Formats: sequence, C-alpha cells, structure tokens
Amino acid sequence: MPSSATIAKTEKSQLQEDFSDSQATIRGDLSGMQLSEILTILEVGGKTGLLKIEFSDTLPKTYLAIKNGKIGRIRSAFLPSWYKSLLRLGIPEIELSDHKYDGFNVVQKIEELKKLSLISQEQIQELLKHRMLMALLPIFHCNKGSFSFSPENVDSGYIEPGMHATALSLELSRRLDELKNINSIEFNLNQRFKLSNLIGDFSDRIEDLDKNDWMLISIFAQEMSLAQASQKSQLLWNELVLSVQKLERLGLIGLVNSNSEKKDWRLEEKSSAPPFSLMSLSGENVSLGAYRGKKILLSLNRTADCPICNPHIQNLIEAYPRLQEQGIEVIAIFNANLADLQNHVGRLLPPFPLLADPDAKVHNSYKLSKSFFGLMSPKNMALMRRGMKMEGTAVKMKNKFLTMPAEFLINPDLSIYKAHYHAYAADFLPLETVFEWATSN
Repeated sequence: MPSSATIAKTEKSQLQEDFSDSQATIRGDLSGMQLSEILTILEVGGKTGLLKIEFSDTLPKTYLAIKNGKIGRIRSAFLPSWYKSLLRLGIPEIELSDHKYDGFNVVQKIEELKKLSLISQEQIQELLKHRMLMALLPIFHCNKGSFSFSPENVDSGYIEPGMHATALSLELSRRLDELKNINSIEFNLNQRFKLSNLIGDFSDRIEDLDKNDWMLISIFAQEMSLAQASQKSQLLWNELVLSVQKLERLGLIGLVNSNSEKKDWRLEEKSSAPPFSLMSLSGENVSLGAYRGKKILLSLNRTADCPICNPHIQNLIEAYPRLQEQGIEVIAIFNANLADLQNHVGRLLPPFPLLADPDAKVHNSYKLSKSFFGLMSPKNMALMRRGMKMEGTAVKMKNKFLTMPAEFLINPDLSIYKAHYHAYAADFLPLETVFEWATSN
C-alpha cells in the first residue's frame, strides 16, 4: 500500500501536468500543493485566468486575476476599498469622488490620475504590491482549503503590467519567516482585542510607541478582530502582529471574551484570560500580555495578611524551582495595596511577582465570589492554624473576609486551560495538577 507521502507526490505531479496541458478548470487541495507552488507554475507556464482560493475555516475567499503568469488584480475581504488605498497613497480626496472603484473603474481612475501627474507607474506598482501582501500574508501558509484555476479573459480590472508571482511569493515567505523568528505564538485573525479596562498608570509605557501603535490604540478603542484591524489600519499582517504583541505586552490592549457580557458567568476552559496591568512589589508594572508564549499559574488571593492565602504562597515558593524547571511562570495577585504587600506577604520574599489590586478590579474581572459557608468550612482550619503562626498574617480582613480565592492555569496563547474557583477558602489547586498540565501538550 503506498504511503500518504507517495500519494501526495502523485497528486502534485498530476496537478502540475493539468496546469501544463489543460484548458479546463483545474481544482485541487492546498494540502497537496501550496499556494507558492501554484503561483510559480502559473508564472512559468505564462497562464491567463482566475485563481480562486477557498478555506475550510472562517478565512475569506481570495481571487487573483493572472495574465501571462503575472498577477494584476486581487479580491479579498481583508482588503480596504481602492478609495481608501488611494487616499493612503496621498491622492487628494477631491480627486476621488467615486468611492466604489472596482473592476474596470479602478483602471480608468488610475489612468486619469496618471494623466494629472497625481500618481506614477512606480506608485501604482507599490500600491498593487501592498494590497497583495495585505490579502495574502494571513493565508499564505494555510493548507486547510482548496483552489481552482479557470482559464479566462481577465482584462477587466487588470492593472498592467501586473506582478511577478514568484517575486511576490519570496516576499511573502520572507516576511512570514521573520515574523515566526520573533513570535513563537501565532495570532488568530478572529481574535478580538480592545483597550484594556485595567491599564493602571500607563505614563511610563507609552514613551516608545510608534505611529502604528498609536493608530491601533485608536482602532481598539472599540472591540475589533485582527482581520478588521488589518483592513482598517491597512497594515500588513506582520506589521500588525508586531504592534499588537507590543501593545498586549504593555497591558494597553487585551483579548476579549465572547461571553464577557454575561452577568453571572465564570471563566471557563478555552476562554481568554482577562488582561491586566498592575504594579508589583518590586515597583515594576506587570502585564499579562508580557507572558504570551509561556504557561502561567495565576493565583488570585485575598488580602496581604490572609492567614489562609499566605501559607499557600509559602507552598508556591517551595515549589517554585520545580515549577520553573517545568516552564511554569507564577503570578500572585492580592486585594491589597503595595504597602500592605510589603508589610505582610512580602516578608516571605517570593521569587515571583506579587501584584497589588487594591480596588479588586482584576479580582472582579476574574469573577471571584464571596461565600460565608466557604469561609466557615472546617476544612480551612488546618491551613489557618499554620498561617496564624506565620509572620505578617492577621484576621483583620473586614468585608474582604468572605472572598474566595481562585487559581487559573493559562496557556501560552493566553487562553484558560483550567479555572479553579474555591469551594472553601483553603481549597487551593493541588500542585500535582499544575505539574501534570506542565508536561501535557
């Protein structure tokens, strides 16, 4: 029985023969032939026709008009209107009274602008290249889809002289390879971001923002998917990802949960961990986004003098070397100010960040609950007795006494693997559960 690799090779050879010989519509799967290979075959063969790419997920259909092996028109839901592209190039708005440049009208308008010396052939080629990169970068390496090529006349809307497909493929590969070297985590076009509600004091975090960062801050003032942000900003995918990563690490934007409007919901598996940016005991601003690409144990505790939470922090300190060996980062947040952290739990000198959440904004965003029965459970007594013997603990928690702690195991893509809400105050997530997660895929 032939192997799957042999079958794939045979299918690819057949497709290459079809491209070479056939004048009929050719269909195939992207799993058998990559887009870069298809474009190369079409250019080498000097083909003319329409290449249609469809995907099995939510990615939009993409159409490329190819003439004598060169691409001169592209259509995709990722792209802004030609009106906006020409405005971006600096064409005066008064010269662009018609907002619906599509098909032949685009070519006609470009010729008019050339006659008025408002645009050069070089600028036209750069604009066409930019639109092609915008549309193709997010889909170039996707193999979950199909393609079809129909030999036909593509003169309508085709911008001469077109672009060499192989040169475009090389540019696409180069940009994606550079992005991969910088980012170990892939961003998803359907991920939705918005400005964080928990930014805190951000004055020291905006000094190094560039014009792309500021533009995206403006865009993400409203909830927006990365696909929408790409179209609105007209940034190329690699530029968009780098800027989004930067803003997320600074805690200025964060992922949005699809069920965040529900009043009584609790965070669940696969939901996005709410972003935050808080001051640490060491005086640094710590943002969840800065931990993208790492596994995180997030511990949300009561006050800094809690006789139940502080023994748990001591347990984490003792387990920290092993946690680090397993690639786990630890973040502990307390409903306390920095002074209280310093005077109480800070005396334990943990090697991981202790963050102050005095107004409980982060605690509320993670949906911590209050429970009288959880407080009064006899299961708390052993840990509480141990805590009362520790330096820096007390029972003066006032109205915060009823708050039930919680732990969250957060995946490298900042989605939640496990949300552990306490049934009683001392119901901490077993460390063995954390270690099992660390060694899982």
